[in-house]
Amino acid sequence: MASKKTARDSAHTEKAKSTEPEKTTGTSRKITDLSLGDIVLIPGFDGPRTICNATKVGDGADAGKFEVALRDETGEVEHARFGPEEEVQMVGKAARGGKASPVPAESAARRTSAKGKGTKNKAPKPEGAKQAKKAPNPPKEKKTSALDAAAKVLGETGEPMNCQDMIKSMSDKGYWKSPGGLTPHATLYSALLREIKAKGKEARFKKADRGKFSLT
Repeated sequence: MASKKTARDSAHTEKAKSTEPEKTTGTSRKITDLSLGDIVLIPGFDGPRTICNATKVGDGADAGKFEVALRDETGEVEHARFGPEEEVQMVGKAARGGKASPVPAESAARRTSAKGKGTKNKAPKPEGAKQAKKAPNPPKEKKTSALDAAAKVLGETGEPMNCQDMIKSMSDKGYWKSPGGLTPHATLYSALLREIKAKGKEARFKKADRGKFSLT
């Protein structure tokens, strides 16, 4: 009896181990199964994106596809088109009403002092005293995406390049580095094709040769 129990416990342990990667990689979902507020990972996009709008394309070469508005962590929105059977990794759900903004320290201090005793009598301000102006926060530097870096490399080279050469050149020049993916060249290839299909004549890239791309 003891040996059977040990074997059963081992089986449960192995099953638990085998399910751990599924928790970290997210869940594959078709575009048609997603809803507003879903947070997804999409090949060719840096970091997670939140779905904030989606419309079905009714005419043209992409009729039947879905044009999806995707918001990144900085609040910027990009649009991409997907076939109804295409899948992405769903990793979470955005909270309703957005992220809670922190209470400024000055406001918290005023509320605290208002609740205490002896706060009704305020000390008079000296004449001519002015409140110091706060220095504006410096603008947040926008990270260069893989597609922007690819356009920069192709523009500098002036010749068609394959994705592996583009990834190496982008990394050597410090324009963009892979966040840790095993096949960044395959991810870039998919992103280039997606922009060409989605934007058509307005796309920055075109397929110049087998496996190679150039600027339009």
